[in-house]
Amino acid sequence: MLFRSDTLQALTEADVALLVERIGLEAVIDLSVGPEAVEQGRGPLVTRDVTYLNAPLRKAEPNDEPPARQALWFSLQHLGAPTSVLGGVRAAAAFAGLPTVVHCAAGKDRTGLVVALLLALAGVERDAIGADYLPSGPHMEAVMMRFATWPRYRAHMATVAPQDVHGPRVDGAWRARRARRTVRRCAGSGR
Repeated sequence: MLFRSDTLQALTEADVALLVERIGLEAVIDLSVGPEAVEQGRGPLVTRDVTYLNAPLRKAEPNDEPPARQALWFSLQHLGAPTSVLGGVRAAAAFAGLPTVVHCAAGKDRTGLVVALLLALAGVERDAIGADYLPSGPHMEAVMMRFATWPRYRAHMATVAPQDVHGPRVDGAWRARRARRTVRRCAGSGR
């Protein structure tokens, strides 16, 4: 079982018990970088017997693309330098068949990319890959509101325009089509 998540630092003890005791969580793959991974990576799972792997994907750098194309630009940057994504893909593959959480801060861009590639490698239909990614959008507003209350993300969240919060909901069908084409192109090129 592979679970895609945002940061784990907001897990409650009930959430931790569900993941560890009922589901049998074996591994956490954290795609966060540097201080972000050190400060937030394990969350309350730090006290549990769960394997933790940090396979960092750098955060998206600012660019001039319109908000609806930001995630696509970010994904293309990572796919253009596959060693950036390979760590996350390899780490998840090592735990194939075992309950594993893959996460980053928001669980959308970095995590969405790695999970989309894993699904493609597993032979999942392209439409299903897009369908897996698109539900992130409706949850982004709550994730971003929570981020605005945490010191690590507060200053950055003050600069994010409200229309940029929703992620995949902004022209989600277009973004899903582009993601499918990107996955197909990269899979066909052997990357």
